Amino acid sequence: MDVLGGVIEAETGVLLGEAGADGRGAPLLSTETVGMMMTDQAAGHRQRHEPGSGFGFGWSVINNPAEAGVPFPSGTLKWGGVYGHSWFIDPVNGLTVVALTNTTLEGMWGKFTVDLREAIYAACERPNQKKSPAIAGLLHSGSGDLSPS
Repeated sequence: MDVLGGVIEAETGVLLGEAGADGRGAPLLSTETVGMMMTDQAAGHRQRHEPGSGFGFGWSVINNPAEAGVPFPSGTLKWGGVYGHSWFIDPVNGLTVVALTNTTLEGMWGKFTVDLREAIYAACERPNQKKSPAIAGLLHSGSGDLSPS
């Protein structure tokens, strides 16, 4: 397992209540707490600003991918920051993607974030096609390739 893949896998496991900070201990959050964090807490009020999504405790939650116009499955968490970072966690496909840039709004919700997302999901749809080293690294975890079979 590469170091970055191991860190992302451990951090996602901690967030999703699967393991302790070292990847072996008890979860830091209960399943109930994580479930509340991953559920729309704004009763659909965010949807007029971003159709197909809600707001959990700390991030946007995709509720209706078709309405949102995104390849993410329902339940994907995502967020971005004004100084150019964006991330998403897709628990269905086992993906955690973090992009850190110094491009302010472009790195938060611009074309770069859309192109990155589209490239990752295009690679997931073609599991037998040779992936570029960058995409292969993004899809790698300690348990192997996360492309759907």
